Amino acid sequence: MLNHARILCDAQGHDLPRSHLLRLAWIRNWQLSNMSAQHWRLYAPVDADGGCVLWRDETWNLEPGHWLLIAPHTAASTEQRADFRKAYHHFTWVPRGLRPRPGIYRGRIARDQARRLRALAGQYDEHSSQLALVLHALTAEALAGLPASAFEAETRYGALVGDAIAIMHRRLAEAPNNGAIAAELGLHPGSFVRLFSRETGTSPQRFCMELRLEHGAALLLETDDSMEAIAAACGFGDRHHFSRAFAAQWSVPPARYRRQARG
Repeated sequence: MLNHARILCDAQGHDLPRSHLLRLAWIRNWQLSNMSAQHWRLYAPVDADGGCVLWRDETWNLEPGHWLLIAPHTAASTEQRADFRKAYHHFTWVPRGLRPRPGIYRGRIARDQARRLRALAGQYDEHSSQLALVLHALTAEALAGLPASAFEAETRYGALVGDAIAIMHRRLAEAPNNGAIAAELGLHPGSFVRLFSRETGTSPQRFCMELRLEHGAALLLETDDSMEAIAAACGFGDRHHFSRAFAAQWSVPPARYRRQARG
């Protein structure tokens, strides 16, 4: 006879964080004026008094034995006091139905995990599965312990606006105009613009531009593609138009964003 489990809770693979960068490095130049990014960052320092994160008149010191978790869109800055070693994990994670609020969180690293980090910092290993496992374990602990106040309800749109956003996602490299999107939805362009603006609070083209620039930010972080290739993938005619739009959106040129996001 088969025993049938009574499922109390279910999850899927895409509920897990999607890693962009897992690294342990010597930090020698960590002076960032604006850390705001689309992704989460987990820091696990190995050395004391190396640096700190400044946000909303608070100073968050990077202390050995503690992790620091920075939520997306947290416009913090950094200061470095001395060269130091830290492990860090950049990742995307959006719980279903929720949107993370800007914020910084701190927690204690278990002794065995801290010991593993110190051991890893004392050796060179170009591709370390142990580092990946330690950082994923710390990340899971940090995310599981976040308070409810760390999130807000995700905005839900009607079927037509949801379909329009899906079209924009599918056609980022084409940057479809309002007429093209409206035609796919079977709507008059004017009716489409009014409906979209009423539900989202912004115009379709502004919304689409933000999606394209978010995609560009992800490509800058996750790939080594050239600026020309990234510009084309985001629907810009050349790298110069992409750079101007990116800097206007994120207050930093794309090349500098790539350097800062990887540091």
